[in-house]
This record gives sequence, C-alpha cells and structure tokens, in this order.
Amino acid sequence: METIDELKRQRTTLKARATRFKTFLENYQDSFENRLILEVRLEKYNDLWHEYHVLQTKIDAILSDSDVTDRERFEEAFFTVQAAARSKLVQHSVNRVESRSVHQAEQHVQDAPNAINNKTVRLPVITLPNFSGSYEQWQQFNDTFRALVHDNPNLTAVQKFYYLKSALSGSASQVIESLQTTNENYDIALELLTNRFSNLRLTIHHHIHELFSTPPIPKESAELLRALLDNFQKHLRVLQQLKEPVDK
Repeated sequence: METIDELKRQRTTLKARATRFKTFLENYQDSFENRLILEVRLEKYNDLWHEYHVLQTKIDAILSDSDVTDRERFEEAFFTVQAAARSKLVQHSVNRVESRSVHQAEQHVQDAPNAINNKTVRLPVITLPNFSGSYEQWQQFNDTFRALVHDNPNLTAVQKFYYLKSALSGSASQVIESLQTTNENYDIALELLTNRFSNLRLTIHHHIHELFSTPPIPKESAELLRALLDNFQKHLRVLQQLKEPVDK
C-alpha cells in the first residue's frame, strides 16, 4: 500500500507537469508547428484531472481531514489554463475562416461589382465545452454544440467543422481525425460522432457499469459520502431519462 509521503510526491510531480504546460502556454507563439504541439500537449493535459482526482482521493482516505483547499486550488487553476489553451486553438480557426471570407468577398467585388450579394460574417469567439469521448457527457455536449454552432445560420459548414474539431479531444477526436476539414465532410463527421456516442445500448451499459464499479468508502467522511451519493444520483438520473426502471 502506498504511503502518504509517496502519494504526495506523486501529486507534486503531477502538479509540476501541469505547471510546465502553463509555462508553455504563456510563452506560446502561434505557428503551424506550435499549433500541432499545443493540440497534443492539451490532450495530455486533459488527462491530468483524472490522475489528480485519483491521487487526491487516496490522500483523503489516509488523512484524518480531507484537503479540500488543495483540490479547489488545483481545479480552479486547471480549468483556467485549459480554457486559455482551447481559446488559442479556436481563435486561430476563427482567424483563418475570417481571412478566407474577406478574401472571397473582395474577389467577388472585383469579379461582379454590380452584383454584390455576399455578406462577410465576423465570427464571435465561442467557448464550447470539451468532449473527450465520455458517454455520460455526450448528450450535454451535443445539445450545446447544436445550439451554439450547428443551428447557427450565419456559419458555413466548414466553419462549423472547425468549431467541432476544436471542441474534441481523446477518443472523440480520433473518430473524425481522418476527415479533412471541408464543407462536405462536416455532416459526415457529425454523423460519425452521433453514431458512436448516441448508442442507447452502450450508454445504458456504461452507466450501469459505473454504478456497480463504484469503489467503497475507505473511512468515515462527509465529503466522501457526498461524492458517493452524487455519483449514484448522476448515473440514476441519466438511466431514468433513458426510460430504465431505476426504481426496481
């Protein structure tokens, strides 16, 4: 069994990895190569939250008092950096689309000065939730993406595709990574994601599996009891929405 000192050393190492990514982001200079590096490092950075949660839960199980302050500080810093990184990637996509739209508009004016019907759209920076491939998060992500992007009549299909790719990570991004960002491929990408993560049978199986895989509480703790209850209620609510007989 790992000692409290070993667990704290692992936590320190994990925090150092998070700090290195923050430093990389603060010194980030936009270029094609750096964008590729940022995408890869952001995907690995997203995994840190789960690793930290596991470590901190083990530490809380050993200590007499849960270290709530440390958890809150890490959570606040983690999501602030994550949002900043995603914003840089999204902003680059928006700038490219705006530049292309302006160029097309100028070309249209030169070719047909008396028949200008094209409107150049200046896109706002939209902050979308990240979807990494978790079945339990798909419905919320799908609803949000469709409301903010998919149903927006001012966006072209390729613009929507840029937003979609910028919001995906992990196994979700792998589903469509082979598709080029074109107007024609947007509907294909959305259909692939929907078929992959809107599978009713797999979704139900996932939530039932999570219920039965809940780890036991190692000690009496109000915080751990609340976490256990929240976890159960989360999965039961989803199963209830899926018309499963949770009362049985």
